[in-house]
Amino acid sequence: MVLTVRKRLFIAICLPLLVACASTRAWSANPGHRRAIILSCDGGGAVLLQRMMEAGLMPHLTALRRRGLSADYARTSFPSKTAPGHAAIWTGAYGNRNGIVANHVPLMPWADHTLAEFDDGFNANLLQSDPVWVSAAKQGKRTVVIQGTHSTPIEAYMRGGHFDAASRNVRIVDFYKGQLGSHTVYGPSLPRRASDWANAPKLSAAMTLPGEAGTGTMPALLADDPADPTVGYDTVAISPTKDWRTATKLKSDAAGRFSAALPWPDSDGRRTTFRLWDLLPDGTQFRLYRTPVSKQTTNQPDAPSADLGAIAGGPEFAYAKDQFGPTAVAGGDGTAETRYVEALANVLDTRLNVARKLLRHEDWDLTCVYVPFPDAAEHMWVGLLNPDSPHYKPEVARRIETALGQVCGQVDRFIGELAAIAPEAALAMTSDHGLDAVYWDFYPNVLLERAGLLAHTPGGEIDLARSRVFYPVFDGAALVVNRTTHKGGIVAEADVPQLLERAKRALLAAKDPQTGKSVVTAFYPPDPAFGNDGPGGGELYMDLLPGYYFSPQTIAASWWAPRLPFMSGGHIFHPDRPSMHASFAFAGPGIPVRALGTVQTIDVVPTVCDYLGIKPPNGAQGISRLR
Repeated sequence: MVLTVRKRLFIAICLPLLVACASTRAWSANPGHRRAIILSCDGGGAVLLQRMMEAGLMPHLTALRRRGLSADYARTSFPSKTAPGHAAIWTGAYGNRNGIVANHVPLMPWADHTLAEFDDGFNANLLQSDPVWVSAAKQGKRTVVIQGTHSTPIEAYMRGGHFDAASRNVRIVDFYKGQLGSHTVYGPSLPRRASDWANAPKLSAAMTLPGEAGTGTMPALLADDPADPTVGYDTVAISPTKDWRTATKLKSDAAGRFSAALPWPDSDGRRTTFRLWDLLPDGTQFRLYRTPVSKQTTNQPDAPSADLGAIAGGPEFAYAKDQFGPTAVAGGDGTAETRYVEALANVLDTRLNVARKLLRHEDWDLTCVYVPFPDAAEHMWVGLLNPDSPHYKPEVARRIETALGQVCGQVDRFIGELAAIAPEAALAMTSDHGLDAVYWDFYPNVLLERAGLLAHTPGGEIDLARSRVFYPVFDGAALVVNRTTHKGGIVAEADVPQLLERAKRALLAAKDPQTGKSVVTAFYPPDPAFGNDGPGGGELYMDLLPGYYFSPQTIAASWWAPRLPFMSGGHIFHPDRPSMHASFAFAGPGIPVRALGTVQTIDVVPTVCDYLGIKPPNGAQGISRLR
């Protein structure tokens, strides 16, 4: 076909405009039946994840961002803590609406409670707004929650509970409340005795693994496996029935792996997993790692479900105490870090097993999933990477950077495998905050006491009868005033402004010994833009010089103290600090490809609700980024 000059001119001018319009097309509000998953990766800050994507360590997240909506970063709440950050994500509203202003929330009303009384900021009963799994359920959607931050007490989502109206359509699975004890490493100091096992190899010694308080013990057997060519001890077998043939057999070589989840004796159905390292043929050395004995709790105990022994969190304390071998900080060669990452991967694997069980065999429309990584690793390691840290050593930093990359790689694997469970569903990946390097504790209360604004008891608690302004135990980056409107308060309303000015002067007197700069870099009044202006918020918010972190401690020789090496990462700071920036990406069928610039974490749920064709939770302050 021959085109006329007029037709060619029309195509040259209009076609680019039509393509541009198509790429920024208006969002269709007629979605039909859709599914969506919201995944929150605790501490998955935009700065860290961007660095890891550029290094090629997070291909699944990179692909997710390229397929749909992707934000440069998501602005989080202030204080940038996990409980208020996730409450903001799940409800689409800040603490002045949802009631969660910090990791610990002051009890209300003030007339009935002192400033020393508070509750857990992860308590679902304190939510004053519906989380998205409840609001969606009220609109007829079937929702699943796999370890949501505000999923307990589980009774809140049962008949007669705080969210009774939605309980029929919500399936909550939680791992934290059913967990006993901690990550444990057994060693060769365990007493041994002649084998009393059935079918035991000739060279073997029986051991008993102690459990947590109120539970039984687990029989174990150190043995020379006849099927293994290694001479000497090469296996640890685990069996509640003491039978070699049916026992779970653990090897410590590089090909070894974690056991399946095994029932722990006399623990009310709880399970655990094992991993063996460093077994010498003479049995003088081994590390037998056991995850906490755990069981899931659910708001639908009568619904068919297999308890797969999911693990709530990672083995940070065991690692930091050199139980996986010498850490890099202690002069190790990186083996301990490799084992930490392996253990973290096992935690994620157990969560994926639960997701596969629920999402492949149940009918659902919306699933919300939480993982505590990379946050848990960052709290230990971020400051060790910073040359300004007093703990910085180039070789240690190199090993830690490698390990942190592996942690992010495991988080990325989780993103990819979670998406593969339900490939027809859209996936929103987000986070509550990033982390910054911290190496000094800052004690505001020490300075305020010197200024005559507070007093403490011999035990170090705030003496409310003699304290007017202080930094509270609920640790929200803000000062509070002990007003007469509070139970036991002593400060009249008219005196509040001048007392806060005195507090400012006292805190500004703290100067960094190296730079001479004020440690407190800014003061902020409560601000509705961050949702910290509600009745449970602080009176005067603060930000600190990089490297410093708040502590409510009252008894100290100075207003500052060095932090331990494995306490080198923190988050509480002003959301505009780049290190606090959170992440957001959303891709799936029908979602346009679009770079969003900056969004708010309160936009995540309204965006997903828009995709599903439902209303966001009542009181949501965020907006849909699909429009």
